[in-house]
Amino acid sequence: MDKTRIADTLSGSPPADPAGSRPAWPPGCLPRRTAVAAGQAAGLPMASISRLGAGRWHIRWEPADENRRREVYLSPGDGGLISVTRTGNRLAIRLHGPLGDACVRNLGDCLVNALCEGVGHIDLWPGIQAFIPPDAGHMLESFGRNLARDHLCIGLDIHGFDPGANELAEAFRRGLAQAGKRNGAS
Repeated sequence: MDKTRIADTLSGSPPADPAGSRPAWPPGCLPRRTAVAAGQAAGLPMASISRLGAGRWHIRWEPADENRRREVYLSPGDGGLISVTRTGNRLAIRLHGPLGDACVRNLGDCLVNALCEGVGHIDLWPGIQAFIPPDAGHMLESFGRNLARDHLCIGLDIHGFDPGANELAEAFRRGLAQAGKRNGAS
């Protein structure tokens, strides 16, 4: 599959067909979940592609071994890309590009998936963000509040020294503290 076909598929447009031999997808009929077996015969891992919403995508590669998994969250409209690697019980999340609205929603999906899968520790590398949208801070604050309220023991380290990383870490700490006050902790 060439890069143009991948880009067309991810944008929701029907794949290019210069010869006109394939029918075009009807509007709005893009598959919500597709398994891509290209290269599987050559021993490459199977990929699962999911459309999360308008302009939002999730790609998960089947693990080469039981201990390691890779996935990517894409939001091409705002230039967001989140790469995720799970090794054992630890999840590494790296943001590439700007943290736009769709990318913030993808980050939320990624964190919720981590909770559902029982991840024990999350390392978040937000990259250098010139601007942190308020929704990103609110989302991490809510995440921290819910972890503390439900007494979930998941570690979260936010790596980086730029103001954006500090802002996200502070929002998470604020959420943890708010839940502690409601539970009667001092």
